[in-house]
Amino acid sequence: MPKYILIFLLIILQNISMNQSITEIFKIDKLRSVNLARGLFLILVILNLTTVFFPIGDNDFTAVFKWYDKLYDAAMDGDSALTNDLLKDVPLTHDNWIYVGHVVVVELLTMIGGLLYTGIYIRDHRIEMGNTSHALPINKLIVRIFLIIVGFMILIIPIACVSAILFIGALLLIPYAVMFRACYLSGDYGFFGSFKAMFTETKGFYLTNVKNLVLLLLASFLLDAVVELVGKISSTAQYVLDSYLLVLLSLATARYIGIIYCIMTDRHFAFVSQDEVDGVKE
Repeated sequence: MPKYILIFLLIILQNISMNQSITEIFKIDKLRSVNLARGLFLILVILNLTTVFFPIGDNDFTAVFKWYDKLYDAAMDGDSALTNDLLKDVPLTHDNWIYVGHVVVVELLTMIGGLLYTGIYIRDHRIEMGNTSHALPINKLIVRIFLIIVGFMILIIPIACVSAILFIGALLLIPYAVMFRACYLSGDYGFFGSFKAMFTETKGFYLTNVKNLVLLLLASFLLDAVVELVGKISSTAQYVLDSYLLVLLSLATARYIGIIYCIMTDRHFAFVSQDEVDGVKE
């Protein structure tokens, strides 16, 4: 494990030294309203901690794990009768389902926090640049976040099925897909128009997205490894650090999406020079 941690760390440090702007991604409190950014971060960390320290329902799934082991063994042995019997009696209690609901709600709120951050970042940037006519009002931003969540809940199963079948294709689409939220929450495009815009606006920045998203993924692997090491010393510290880093990476990703989208669209408004655009791509 230490060897892989070192490799990830060296890769990240090497890329940071090549492009100092990557460090800007993690400055999540760098909004016009510092208190808003810090408050959002704190609230999301506390919410994620509740699933461990203050769970609603029953978070003991020991019976489910044992049931799964039996089901797996029966399926491998080709015992269809036992498999069918096990499938008829899944040992999930009412309190287990309540806890699952608790976790899902926290995950959705964390997702909403990331969407809110991206939208506010783009809005703040345009206000600072004097382009207030293209800054989406807060009330419209909230409505658009709600519509994204509704659309996500409706499309999650079809998207998961398609991704499972066309795994490689789905991976190649991620650098485009992450820009959907920025296209929509910026107010530049409608809901369906944002699907087309996430391709057109990303033109010339695809590899930049790939590189920086891979860096974020490597950082996630590195931090997960650190959390595991901390867990060997203190499980409480592990849970706290895990929630902290989960929210940090979520908002850092949201910030990156906002930053790169502003650079993409600033080309249209002439807020940045071509040299600055080229500098981000390098």
